[in-house]
Amino acid sequence: MKTHDEKVNVSDQISRRKILQSGGAAALLLGTNPLGLDGAQSTPPPVNYGSGDGKTPLVPETIFPLLAAWLLMTTNGPFNVDAALLSCVANLHPTTANRLKTLYDENAKAFDPVNTLFETIAKEFSGGIEPYSGGQCPKYPDTVTPVAALYGTKTTIVCTASARPDRKKSKRK
Repeated sequence: MKTHDEKVNVSDQISRRKILQSGGAAALLLGTNPLGLDGAQSTPPPVNYGSGDGKTPLVPETIFPLLAAWLLMTTNGPFNVDAALLSCVANLHPTTANRLKTLYDENAKAFDPVNTLFETIAKEFSGGIEPYSGGQCPKYPDTVTPVAALYGTKTTIVCTASARPDRKKSKRK
């Protein structure tokens, strides 16, 4: 026969059934969309940088598609970067993607050292582990898609940086 103290301890515990019920309810809530929201996340329209009607000005919250395109152009992936790939991966409007590709092609020699340096960095930082151990980074263009998806994200960290020694401050009187 159980004593009064044992009954108190049992009544203070949560039954397995209650744990399963509350766990199931939590899983259901976490696994479904909040009420009234669409199931699919909306992708913002392709970014067309510039000023004027329908153009996106380059500000801290809109730089991410440009950075994604820059990563594709300056890394050493095993694929050809063209305007269609820039447009798709970086969510860029075809006009902006074509302009970036033109600038890249016109300055290809200037990009060669950057590509080579990134290859060296990929080899060093990969620690000999595939897929980047040969310097081919990124292996797939979609690797940089999350960078473009940051479009609209506010920058929250304020960092201080020392002045670049190669830049002279203008003296105003």
